Amino acid sequence: MAAKSVRERRPDWFVFTDIDRRGAPRTVPMEVLSLGFARTGTASMQMALTILGYPTYHTSRIVTNPPDADLWSEAIEAKYTRHDTSSLHRGFWDALLGHVSAISDVPAASFHEELRAAYPDVKCILVEREVESWYKSWHDVQIKAFGNVMFKVVGAINPGFVGRQYRLLDAGVCRGIMGATTTAELEAKSRAVYLAHNERVKATIPSDRLLLYTLGSGWQPLCDFLGKPIPDEPFPNINETAMIN
Repeated sequence: MAAKSVRERRPDWFVFTDIDRRGAPRTVPMEVLSLGFARTGTASMQMALTILGYPTYHTSRIVTNPPDADLWSEAIEAKYTRHDTSSLHRGFWDALLGHVSAISDVPAASFHEELRAAYPDVKCILVEREVESWYKSWHDVQIKAFGNVMFKVVGAINPGFVGRQYRLLDAGVCRGIMGATTTAELEAKSRAVYLAHNERVKATIPSDRLLLYTLGSGWQPLCDFLGKPIPDEPFPNINETAMIN
């Protein structure tokens, strides 16, 4: 039997909506924060957590529901530009993430301290990759997109969809989270930001609330940590780079 495509396995990734989540209530409890930086198997972890019963937010949700980009841009501006996170209280996160029980990927993972303040009982997971392996993947996707003139041009032509994605990548992730204003600066800073993120997670989260997960470890350590039975299916392995391309 041929392996199922990503579209067959995750049809929700291809359902586009236009929901403004401002003021939305929380409908399910927040239980798990998967805090691995982008390009650390975040889509595979999202699918794994979903299989275990946690509806999980991933950057792909920003693509399928473009208004989310506006709220993430506001959060990044508050934390990284104004350095004032007073607006990032539980009400803000309940509105943006109230329909999910877990998160995976940047930008959500970059707000682990704010999310843990809002939801102190969550369990956390950190997936790390060797830095040069991570950087190659990061460069091939995010850095190339940041320097893609056509992405910027199409974003200006289509501001409601492509433009939102470009602004979040440009002003949000690259200029905000990564602190870079040019491609050269992004290349120079990326490794340090990635490593600092991992160290901050490990330094601020108690060891009994944090699973250091290694890609390829399968279901056992994740299910043991979350108190879930091992599913009767292989651990997900999604090639995000190929999917994005």
